[in-house]
Amino acid sequence: MKDVYNKECGVNRFVGLGNMRFTPEGGLAVRLLNKTGIASEKGRCVCASTAADHAVELCATNDTDSIGVIYDSGKEDGETVWVVVAGLAQVLLKSNTGSTHGYWVGISDEAGGYAYATEASPPAAPTHFREIGHCVHTHAAEGEGTHVLCMMLIHYN
Repeated sequence: MKDVYNKECGVNRFVGLGNMRFTPEGGLAVRLLNKTGIASEKGRCVCASTAADHAVELCATNDTDSIGVIYDSGKEDGETVWVVVAGLAQVLLKSNTGSTHGYWVGISDEAGGYAYATEASPPAAPTHFREIGHCVHTHAAEGEGTHVLCMMLIHYN
């Protein structure tokens, strides 16, 4: 297999074909339609759309049906957007929270489309069904109204 970071491919380039690609960070991304109602924002948690085919919408609070994390910002509602569905991805955390490497990451219970990473071990069901993965780096909270990007390893059960 060809090294994705060699001179031919270049650094910070997608590797893949059609509607599936690997991101430079190490995530598997698929191209879907942005039906969030707003321009895309990197790191927002999304679910399969209930209103359109091949589309995503923002996860609701306490959602148990997340399918991925938006990869690119600025794609208007109705445009295609890359969504990381597995592997390494940056995830936006709910306001005024940080992350700790090794911690469990789940869909926020306070803010739709955001995650939280404040529990060292997975909580019991039904909260555990909100899981989207685990942190792989530590990042401090930056205050009320601020959402920080946390690098995590996405996996779904």
